[in-house]
Amino acid sequence: MTLSTIFTKFLKRVGQLHSLRHKNKICVEQVCCFFSRVCRIQLEPENLDVMFKMGMQYLRNNSEDPAFAMFGKALSYQSSHQQSILAAGSIMQAHGDHDVALNKYRVAVEGCDYNGCLWNNIGICLFAKGRLAQAHSCLKKASFICPLDYKINYNLGLVHQAMGLHCSALHFLKAAAELKRDNAQIIGAMAVVLSNMNDINNARRAYEKSISMEPKAEVVSFLIEIVKYKNVNLILVLMRSGCLEEEVARRMQEGLRQN
Repeated sequence: MTLSTIFTKFLKRVGQLHSLRHKNKICVEQVCCFFSRVCRIQLEPENLDVMFKMGMQYLRNNSEDPAFAMFGKALSYQSSHQQSILAAGSIMQAHGDHDVALNKYRVAVEGCDYNGCLWNNIGICLFAKGRLAQAHSCLKKASFICPLDYKINYNLGLVHQAMGLHCSALHFLKAAAELKRDNAQIIGAMAVVLSNMNDINNARRAYEKSISMEPKAEVVSFLIEIVKYKNVNLILVLMRSGCLEEEVARRMQEGLRQN
């Protein structure tokens, strides 16, 4: 594709955006930015930073396949390009390819191991594989590098919860909640920990706050049931297996019959 062809398509797209700007509030500047990167990659086909930024632009538009292809192209020129490894690994993690993602992250660590996001991603991969001690070690290193990253604190809370260390889990989840005050998922996780600590009153308050913050979240339908039956582990297992809705409905019916 030549630059003239790209520019023609660009002008058509800008015209469409101008005609829709009042309805959909689409930002023309984003298209201009994307076009400039397309031009640069035509002129500098081996520019890794441009490839990475184009891939991220695709990701922001929920286009995973072209984004992954762009990250892969960058890695074909330089297999140790850290930003592309992190982005490609995150896509792999989202699809459950934890082993492949870990292999990519090992390459990145050899180039630079002082990267909080990298160690956070490694920790989550290990957590998903059930290797809790190793996940904890990686996340602690990530926390040392980036102590104010709420995602790292949140993930540390989840790992401590899985290890049965409820007080430590609550500590890190509180830290995450302080750093990210508008996140219903963090408050919901705190409620689960409080339930496991048999602090039912505070757990109920946390559930109610989580629901008020995000009333349409997927977790809302079973939050109160966790407190009512105090069987968090069963609910989490059912959630992962995809059998949650039927089981919650059955338990609700049993509760009604008992009352």
